[in-house]
Amino acid sequence: MSEQHLDHSSRKCYRKFLIFQSSISILLLAVTAFYLQMLSPGYAFGIVLTALWVMGSHGFLAYFLRAWRTPADWVTLLRFWVGIAGLMIASCGGAVALVLVMMIIASFGDWMDGRLATLYGGTPQGAILDAETDQALVFMLAVLGVTVGGLGVWLLLFPLYRYGYVLLLEVFAIPADDPKPKAGGNLRGRIVCAATQVVLLANLLPHLALPAKNLLSALALVFLTYSFADDILYQFRERFIPSLHSPKS
Repeated sequence: MSEQHLDHSSRKCYRKFLIFQSSISILLLAVTAFYLQMLSPGYAFGIVLTALWVMGSHGFLAYFLRAWRTPADWVTLLRFWVGIAGLMIASCGGAVALVLVMMIIASFGDWMDGRLATLYGGTPQGAILDAETDQALVFMLAVLGVTVGGLGVWLLLFPLYRYGYVLLLEVFAIPADDPKPKAGGNLRGRIVCAATQVVLLANLLPHLALPAKNLLSALALVFLTYSFADDILYQFRERFIPSLHSPKS
C-alpha cells in the first residue's frame, strides 16, 4: 500500500470501518452521557469506556493501514498513546495539571508529525491515521471536559458531529473516506480542528471559571457546526449538482 492513493479495495474496507466506528461511537457517547447524568462528574466510567474503545478501534485501523513505516506515523502513534496515558491518569484521580500537560503534548504533536511528513515523505495511510488520531483526541478531550472539567454532557457533541457526518453521507451513498475532501486541502477545516482542540484543552485548566469554559466551548461548537455544514454542502454539490448539468444522452 505504498501508492499515492489507497486502492479501491482498501478504500472500500476503510469506508466500512468508518461506518462501524461511527455507529459504535454514537452508541458509546449516548451511554456515557446517560451515566454521567446519573453519576458524579468525576466518575471514571466514561473515561475508561472511552479509553478502551479508542484503543481498540485505533489499533485495528493502524494495523489495517500498516501505518507505522515513516517517522510521521511514529509520532502520530506516539501522540495517540500519550493521550491514552492522560485518560488513564484521569480515571485514577490523577492531578488535572498532569493530565492537561499530556493532552497538550498529544494535541500539539500534530504539528510535528505534519512537519516530519513534509521532510521525509508522507503516505495516504499516514494522512488517514493522522486525521483519525485528531478525532480520537477530540473524543478524549470532550469526555475529560465533562468528567474532569465540570461541563455538561452537551460537550460530547464535539466528537458526535464527525460520526454523524459519516453516517449522514452514507445515507446518500457518499463516501467519507477522504481525510481532506476539498481537493486535497481545506484550510478552514484545519483551523477549526485546531481551534476546537485548543478550546477543549482550555476546559481542563483548573483556574478557568466554568462560565468562561462554557462560553468558549459554545463558540467553538458554533464554528464546528459551520465547518461540518460547509463540508456536507461541498460533498452534496460534488455528488449531485454536476449531474444536473451533464449533457443528456
